[in-house]
Amino acid sequence: MSRQPRRRIAENYLVIWVDGNIDMANKDCQNTMEQLRAVVNHVNLCTTTEECIQQLNENPDEISFVISSGALGQHLVPSIHGMAKLNAIYIFCRKKEQHQEWAQRRYEEAMSFYKTAFQIYRKALPKDHSTLAEIYNSIGAVHNNMANHSRAVKYFETALKIRKQALPSTHSDIAQSYAWVGAAYNNMGEYSKALEFYEKAHKIYEIALPSNHPSLAKSYNCIGGVYYSMGDYSKTLEFYEKSLKIFVKALPSNHPDLGDSYALIGAAYSSMGDYSKALDFYEKAHQIHEIALPPNHPNLGNSYDCIGAIYYSNGDYSKALEFYEKAHKIYEIALPPNHPSLATSYNNIGQVYNATGDYSKALEFYEKSNKTFEKALPPNHPNLATSYGKIAGVYRDMSDYSKALEFYEKAHKIYEIALPPNHPSLATSYSNIGQVYNAMGDYSKALEFYEKDLEIANNALSPNHPDLAISFSTIGQVYNAMGDYSKAQEFYEKAHKIYEIALPPNHPSLANSYNNIGQVYNAVGDYSKALEFYQKSLHIFEKTLPPNHLDFGSSYACIGAAYSSMGDYSKALEFYEKAHKIYEVALPLNHPHLAFPFNWLGKVYLRMKDYSKALESFEKCLSIWQKTSPENHSYLAIAFSSIGDVHRLMGDYEKALTFHRNAINIQENVQCNPLDCSATYINLGETYREMKDYSTALTYYQKGLDIREKKLPKNHPDLAVILSVNGQCFDYLTHVRALEILRSTTHLSLTVKNNLMGLNDIVHPEKSPSRKKRYDISLCEQEIRNRLNNLSPICSASTSPPSRSNTSSVTMNSPSDSYILDNSSSSNLIRPPLSTITPTRSNLSTTCTEKTKPRPLTKRMGFKRAVMQKFKMSKHNR
Repeated sequence: MSRQPRRRIAENYLVIWVDGNIDMANKDCQNTMEQLRAVVNHVNLCTTTEECIQQLNENPDEISFVISSGALGQHLVPSIHGMAKLNAIYIFCRKKEQHQEWAQRRYEEAMSFYKTAFQIYRKALPKDHSTLAEIYNSIGAVHNNMANHSRAVKYFETALKIRKQALPSTHSDIAQSYAWVGAAYNNMGEYSKALEFYEKAHKIYEIALPSNHPSLAKSYNCIGGVYYSMGDYSKTLEFYEKSLKIFVKALPSNHPDLGDSYALIGAAYSSMGDYSKALDFYEKAHQIHEIALPPNHPNLGNSYDCIGAIYYSNGDYSKALEFYEKAHKIYEIALPPNHPSLATSYNNIGQVYNATGDYSKALEFYEKSNKTFEKALPPNHPNLATSYGKIAGVYRDMSDYSKALEFYEKAHKIYEIALPPNHPSLATSYSNIGQVYNAMGDYSKALEFYEKDLEIANNALSPNHPDLAISFSTIGQVYNAMGDYSKAQEFYEKAHKIYEIALPPNHPSLANSYNNIGQVYNAVGDYSKALEFYQKSLHIFEKTLPPNHLDFGSSYACIGAAYSSMGDYSKALEFYEKAHKIYEVALPLNHPHLAFPFNWLGKVYLRMKDYSKALESFEKCLSIWQKTSPENHSYLAIAFSSIGDVHRLMGDYEKALTFHRNAINIQENVQCNPLDCSATYINLGETYREMKDYSTALTYYQKGLDIREKKLPKNHPDLAVILSVNGQCFDYLTHVRALEILRSTTHLSLTVKNNLMGLNDIVHPEKSPSRKKRYDISLCEQEIRNRLNNLSPICSASTSPPSRSNTSSVTMNSPSDSYILDNSSSSNLIRPPLSTITPTRSNLSTTCTEKTKPRPLTKRMGFKRAVMQKFKMSKHNR
């Protein structure tokens, strides 16, 4: 009796299987068909959406079910969703996440359907009926796919409660419910809760299933995925390898799930910085996918993407582009034009063009991606925010900071709506905005956003998560730029300690961390210590990266900077030339960063007083930026100013003024780091001073000083430098103010403060017979700093070398990042050396007695009283 109605129902159902890759000669297809026909008699095959629609229209009175491939589903579902006798549509795919998002355009209708069904079932069924649990799960899944994860948790937990009441405690449906709740918490960034629910599911699977069951392997993968999100890659690897062992025993050697398992392990090794092992596992996965899947299957495209990502991480951008484009061709054939995977593919290609300096191409692909996401996703989906962030990053690299902020803020608004307040992606968003303010030289705003990032990271991440180290490093960079080197070192060392715990000893992020700490030592004049850390960084790169990776070039540049600061110019040139060779190999011919090595070399030749070679290097630098950067880019201004300074030192003041004015015309009319503009004003002032046009010199010195006073802390060494090296253009009180700042350095002992009066030899080189009247202002600054640093070296917070930092590798994002200590650079990586300075009244009284104060500069320099009076009035009015 029980069999007969069941048979009758099965005969009245129509099942339509729609897949463009159906091949009945294939064993998988044969097995699937056998399973379907064991349930229903009528299974019709279609290879196009049109055939499916035709069959449904020809059988309007039969209750129908449609099983569609993910590739055809997006076109098919909108066309058939409203048909009266269509009972359900199933998307048949191995990777649900690749296909679930396009369905979000129908989610409101789906939600309406589920709620209607819920009202009917609630009246007809007991409240603990398993069908109600399924409806709750379905509604929760819609919310989860729309990124409403907190609401999804409520529905999943209601379904779980029903199942726990209705089913035995070890039933696999209860495990499934635990896993659903865990997935929602994982999407929310609540990793401890996610782990709790995944482990509950896993305990049930261990009891209910055989030890080599594939579902048990997938459960291991879920737990490993949470550890991956937490940055615990060794634990990730442990669970992924457990999963792989089960798949190897339970599945055929060419099963797609086995390929996916290899790919997950590849991802773990990639995050650990072991790119050779990652590539090995990705290629194993790819070999399986090539055998198991049709040639245009989306998962095969994903396999190409993974391999491309490794080549990208290795700096092999041509190979990365080759694999990303292979993936993209598959997606274009296999997926609808507005599929999210196609948008992700556009992003991958865009990031290669961005890395190679082809910003227009990068924007083209990022904008294609953004348009696809806008059509495929709800307006507040996190993936749309990520897309805006990609576009913002290109504008930031182009120094178009207003556009960068515009897109980062669009992204941030979405994150605030879509994510919980302590989600790690929200922290990253704050950090991105902080980066723009940092590039603009607005360090207080940068610090504000970086501290918001750190606050969330502290709450959301484990204490040894690598992303927390990034937050510490970015704050360290701001303090470094502000000249607060003790604070910079404090945050760099916090980051480094995390990296030492969380990452393998040869991870590239650890190398970057050594570089960051080395830059602090370089900035404070402890060059032997700086070299020690730079060489530690280089040793890691030598073990982990291909020989022409761009990070090698940056590492060589850091070492060159240290030798240059030590006055070992031949060694400096040697390492800068090494960096130059790598840049030439690693970057395309039209990349703007090819100019950096010429900028570094030019500064060394300038210090060597080889002005012809300095000029040649700076002109090559300018030529590259003129060809590769937008008109009026801030890079051009820096190159113009460098060339102008060489002409000044060669005594060609008219040419010097021409180039400095070219620089200032750009800097006054585009967004740039104000400190770069300040440097150009000072260079102009120095040129006019040597032309004996003291009034005009004073005007430009004052402009430069005004910017530095607004943008730098009151005790920043750059303020002392400008006041000192240009003291001959200021009155007595201003000159004393410079010496007061220098004397009040808290690290100097009372016995050495009196020696600072010797700075007059540096401040007034024209008074010293050993100096020429025309002098390199950068050498003046460095000599002042070196005196201070010899008296007050920075102390490490620990006796052991500090730890790593995972800010991006030490690639130059600005020509100001020149690793040279001079007034034409406002480097984000290396600032002039000096510890924190706190002016005190006692220092002033000690310095300014009648016996010790120098003669007023108005008498010594013979300036016009009117000029001096004008300056005094402007100074008091300020």
